[in-house]
Amino acid sequence: MVLETNVSTSPIWLFSALNDTIDPTDKKLIDQALQSEPEHIADKALLKRPLVYDYARTVIENSKPYKSTHKHNPEITNLPNEKTDRLDFSNYKHPALTPQDSGIGLSYSNEENADKIKLHWLPTGHYIHGDNRQYLSESELTMGNTTLEVDLDTGAANIEELSIYSVKSYGKDNPYFPMLSGEFYIGYRPSYNKLLDNDSLLEISGAIGKTMNISKDISGFLLIGTGLTSDIKHSQWFVNSKSGVIIDLIGDLKLIASYEVNSGKAKQTNEYHSLDTHISWFPSQNSSITLSLSRVKTSQLQHQKLGLQYIKYF
Repeated sequence: MVLETNVSTSPIWLFSALNDTIDPTDKKLIDQALQSEPEHIADKALLKRPLVYDYARTVIENSKPYKSTHKHNPEITNLPNEKTDRLDFSNYKHPALTPQDSGIGLSYSNEENADKIKLHWLPTGHYIHGDNRQYLSESELTMGNTTLEVDLDTGAANIEELSIYSVKSYGKDNPYFPMLSGEFYIGYRPSYNKLLDNDSLLEISGAIGKTMNISKDISGFLLIGTGLTSDIKHSQWFVNSKSGVIIDLIGDLKLIASYEVNSGKAKQTNEYHSLDTHISWFPSQNSSITLSLSRVKTSQLQHQKLGLQYIKYF
């Protein structure tokens, strides 16, 4: 009969688990000690508090920036052999609680008085606005993501998006285990034209930046990127910057708000500014409902779009 299971973890996973689990006041005190009094860290009574010893040892033994900064203080590695506390991983980032990695969905959008219905098909992956609470960081990975759009006024149907590969990673940066955030996209998706309507174009693009931890439930990110779009006859380079926040709200709610400045992706377009807000609710492990509001403007025009999306994962 199995009574317990021990788990071997990577340093960054263990650090993240400890960082989220130990008492915030204890964490603040041990961080101060690690930075200002590293040579006396082994004498701290604070090490006897729950999980603080494991936190300090993980930083001292595995953080390359910390070891580089304090390489002239070898005595900080001589921590006493305290009996470590057990960290219960069964309640932390449980893989079995993640949604399934295929999905089908339906959405409605109103775009400048044009009503549209969209059918979504995700062969494999997950969305940034989905339930990512069981992942180490907020992220997106989609392959083959397809959206079919139907204009309810004209009856016209077209493929709005066909993604080959899309990835977003917003890992929270910290001084002990520095992390970069980034995005990469290759496929066919909508871009704003000079009238701020959506024209789908071939696109390859990427961005890089940082995500900072504001509080346990709030993170902020800043990315700088560039890319190339094409309609076969015309190709155009663009640059963009994006900043925003991701907030885990009460219950099973999540908010993502981002502000983007873009030099223009489509032919004869000018610089535009866009504000996108998504509020997602996860009524069950394998379903999500997302309300979205987008506002975009140039020096001469301004448009907005309201949408509601349901995704079922299987």
